[in-house]
Amino acid sequence: MLKMLICGILLFMFSILMMLLSLYFLLVNKLMIFEWLIYSVNSMKFNFFILIDSKSLMFMFLVSMIFSMIIIYSISYMDLSMNYMNRFFYLMILFLMSMYMLILSPSMLSIILGWDGLGLISFCLVIYYMKMKSFTSGMVTIILNRVGDSGLLLMMCFVACFGSWNLMLYKMNEYMMFFLLMMAFTKSAQIPFSTWLPMAMMAPTPVSSLVHSSTLVTAGIYLLIRYTDLLNYEYKSVILFISSLTMLFAGLTANFELDLKKVVAYSTLSQLGFMMSIMSLGFNDLVFLHLFIHAMFKSLMFMCVGSFMHYMNGIQDMRMYYGMYYIYPVKSFILIFTMLSLCGFPFLVGFYSKDLIIEFFFFSKMNYFSVINLIISTMFTVSYSFRMILVLMNKFLLMNMVFKNEDYIMNLSMLIMMIFSMIYSKMMFNLMNFNLLSINLMLIYKFLVFKMIFLGLVLGYNFYKYTLLDSKYGLFYMSFMFMNFIYKKIYLKLIMFMFNYEVFFEKTMIEMFSGKFMILMLNLYNIKVSNLMMNIFLMMIMYMIFLMIYLIMY
Repeated sequence: MLKMLICGILLFMFSILMMLLSLYFLLVNKLMIFEWLIYSVNSMKFNFFILIDSKSLMFMFLVSMIFSMIIIYSISYMDLSMNYMNRFFYLMILFLMSMYMLILSPSMLSIILGWDGLGLISFCLVIYYMKMKSFTSGMVTIILNRVGDSGLLLMMCFVACFGSWNLMLYKMNEYMMFFLLMMAFTKSAQIPFSTWLPMAMMAPTPVSSLVHSSTLVTAGIYLLIRYTDLLNYEYKSVILFISSLTMLFAGLTANFELDLKKVVAYSTLSQLGFMMSIMSLGFNDLVFLHLFIHAMFKSLMFMCVGSFMHYMNGIQDMRMYYGMYYIYPVKSFILIFTMLSLCGFPFLVGFYSKDLIIEFFFFSKMNYFSVINLIISTMFTVSYSFRMILVLMNKFLLMNMVFKNEDYIMNLSMLIMMIFSMIYSKMMFNLMNFNLLSINLMLIYKFLVFKMIFLGLVLGYNFYKYTLLDSKYGLFYMSFMFMNFIYKKIYLKLIMFMFNYEVFFEKTMIEMFSGKFMILMLNLYNIKVSNLMMNIFLMMIMYMIFLMIYLIMY
């Protein structure tokens, strides 16, 4: 426990240092690149790059800050034996190291270290509780992430043709572009790959707060911000289409969902779609601002939900949370604060980026379908937030009759996070010179935001009244439009076929009839095979026989 506290305090100090450094780099408009040439073969250079500028330092500050608060929060939350705590602590530290590696690297060589590290450690954290449900969620997580990793490996092969793994220097061809988008889409859970994010909620809540809200899922977006100059225009329209659909479906599903952690997960998914769609329109600084602000309040939201679950003995059902505002006022106040920030309530955290983004949407050229998607999904964002606030404020059931005093460590870390998020959101807004912008729009567009919020409130009230127990539509949307079942249909048979081949064939037949085992068997029966070719011939015959048996069986 003590080492977690010390680690949290040291990382908090480190994060402040990173912030000051990033401000200095921003002031002098400076950028530093360190290169270490490991070795070169002919014209191919294996070089390790580290890129330090104001953006990467600011992102490092964000990750360190959230990590320090969550480690202090975990002292109270993860009330487990010492071995479990050690495993949790070391996994989190490894995750932080991989994240740093990813942030500071423009080169493929160091990106693959960070990227694969993130995927594997997030798998270890999802299966942390060692239940069967956690294991299935972890498998879906790692399989979908490995799709993106394969894109990264193929991209490394393509880049090797140019003579270096430094991606900053080249123009992309179509294949490389496709692989880059595949990497970003799998990590940031866009629509074909979006089922893993709600399933990863099997992880402990501090893990969800750090990994699945603010750092891991924004890695794909951070990568695209870095390489945005390499994106072609036609790819940007594809990104816009997919991300606006993601935002719409995630918002719709969150309105029907009853599991509290999954509601927050779907809200993360919809915000990721939101950020991707702004990125496709070319507003990179705006994306970075929203990414920064969103990471702050979303991790805070997860911390609040986790502390509620801690007191409710692990119950996640939203219908049990009626009247929590009157039992735990501090936590409920912070949760309502984060919900209002998510909606973009004036002068709270999310307002600075969200209001600006919506005005930029009306200002820029885009597909009509995407505009409608974005407007409807913004209404859905307001509606599920309002629904959650109504549940907390209503004196309907008051199910929690066992009253425990509020935990000081959790509340302190959440309050510090809340104050910092309010300060830094305004600071980042001013630093990036967004306060100098004045967007001239027609009055009807300016008032359209109020209309969207009002309609969202009406929708939220209706969803709140609408019980899902007998509703087929609700069941359909809660299972994310049966997306998980579709995945099972697509890849379950294929994976089982591969697994059976591995078990029956690779691990059994070939091991038995090749190498030392075969020589041992021949020696046992006193058949001295002097010629090695004879041994190989026998092995091939046995291989063919068993292949025939295997094919007949299936």
